[in-house]
Amino acid sequence: MAQHNSDEKIDSFYEQSPDHEILENKGIYRAILENSRDALLFLTRDKFIDCNRRAVEIFGFKNREELLRHPPWELSPPEQPGGDESLPSAKRKIDNAFEGGKEHFEWKHKRADGTEFWADVKLSRINPGKKPLLMALIRDISGQKEKEKQLQAANQQLKAQNQQLDAYNQQLRTSEQQLRTEINRRQKIVEKLSQISKCFISLGEKPYENIDRLVETAGRVMDAEAAAYNRLDEENNKFKNLSGWELPGEVDFDDKADNHPCIRVINRNDIRPVYIEDLSRTKFYQTDPVLEKHGFITFLGIPVRINDDTIGSFCILTGKKQEFSNEEVEIMKILGRAVGREEKRLADRQKLSRYVDLKNDLERALEEKETLLKEVHHRVKNNMQQIISILSLQQLEIKNEKIVTILQKSQERVQAMGLIHNLLYKFENLTEIQLDDYLAKLIHQLIDAYLFDKDIIDINLDFPEDIYMDVDDALACGLVVNELIANALCHGLANGKCPGKLSVELESVAEDKISLTIADSGPGFPSRKEFENPNSLGLQLVRGIASRELQGEIELSQNDQTRIKITFPY
Repeated sequence: MAQHNSDEKIDSFYEQSPDHEILENKGIYRAILENSRDALLFLTRDKFIDCNRRAVEIFGFKNREELLRHPPWELSPPEQPGGDESLPSAKRKIDNAFEGGKEHFEWKHKRADGTEFWADVKLSRINPGKKPLLMALIRDISGQKEKEKQLQAANQQLKAQNQQLDAYNQQLRTSEQQLRTEINRRQKIVEKLSQISKCFISLGEKPYENIDRLVETAGRVMDAEAAAYNRLDEENNKFKNLSGWELPGEVDFDDKADNHPCIRVINRNDIRPVYIEDLSRTKFYQTDPVLEKHGFITFLGIPVRINDDTIGSFCILTGKKQEFSNEEVEIMKILGRAVGREEKRLADRQKLSRYVDLKNDLERALEEKETLLKEVHHRVKNNMQQIISILSLQQLEIKNEKIVTILQKSQERVQAMGLIHNLLYKFENLTEIQLDDYLAKLIHQLIDAYLFDKDIIDINLDFPEDIYMDVDDALACGLVVNELIANALCHGLANGKCPGKLSVELESVAEDKISLTIADSGPGFPSRKEFENPNSLGLQLVRGIASRELQGEIELSQNDQTRIKITFPY
């Protein structure tokens, strides 16, 4: 405020005082000049004639005389910030001040050391004598300019921030709109899923009715004009419509498959859907007039698959060009997989029905076969019994003891074979014999035939209950037991005329092998040669059946007992 008052006093002094007063008051003039906070310079049109101490300080000269030696334009850079040359611009402003009396402007000055600074310049014409002069009041405004520059930068930054904020607001509004659109879209998807859920809950036990519900649900939730499920009849290359919703009545699905968009779904034979945005641009519009007549434009077909094979096309048709979101396509896939499950249920039921029919046929055939087989075993048993009776009658007529013994052995062998058929006739299993039951009955049959006094013979039978053999192997095993038991009872134990022991043991010796051991307390064989190269038919049968039919190994040991062990696979 003091600085402005000083400037106003100087201006007033020069404008109002007459020349002689100024000249007479040089002391006052100098005091004002030196005490001013701004630079004061007096100049003609081309040179300075006086200045104050503040001017020397601002322009960086050593003294007043050094400053006054420079013309006014030399205290300026060659060009001003706007691009104008300083010399003509300075002369023009000086001239304007002399002519108009005043000039006020901002100017870029140059100090003695070459540095530049901004200044606020006021030029005022004064008349201290005969010739007018200009008084230049120069105020250093570098600090103000720097603040203005900072303020301008701040304004620019604020403007940029405002622009950025506007962009953020616009982005926020766009995002908000997108969010609302996405929320609406998702709400629609949720509504569609809700309808699908209700459809799934309503599905019953009849696959065809379920497929109809699924097709109708697809048409409604996808806002389609029509929906259908079609299968390809590969034999005549025609489509068969299994279900349709809002289909035109004149739709002919007995037409050739090449005329239908569904053929693309079938031919791909993979899980990808088929989307045709504009059917009018395809051959199907020409080959299927129903499409054009009813204005069907967009087609979306989902493959219906069982295991890894595409069996049909589950599709919708719309009357306008329509794009489907990933969620909508996924909804169609869900419904398509549900149709596939219904088709598989139907196929499984048909397969199960065929299996049940086949099972019933096989059970009837097996029952008839078992009945026939039992009848065969019964007849074989009866025939063998007749053979035994014939041999028994023949034995009564023969006096030769040797021949009688041969006939008796033959009866025993036939009885061993007949016992197999008798057991098979009584049991339900006609292919396997429980070995312990068969051997026990056979041995007791032999004991009844050979022993007169059973009490003096200690008989031990050790058979597990879990060994089953097929009929042929059981019969071979029975013949071996028949010969060895008959030999032990007749020769080893002398038909029970003296005390003795007889044991028969059957056991599993490996995962797929069993051993049969028959031991008695009789005298045994005179030599191993008689056992290894027997002359009797019975021992020859034993060794032949054991090695060839049973594919086993036979061993003889004679210590405290005569023990014959046969090991064979089963």
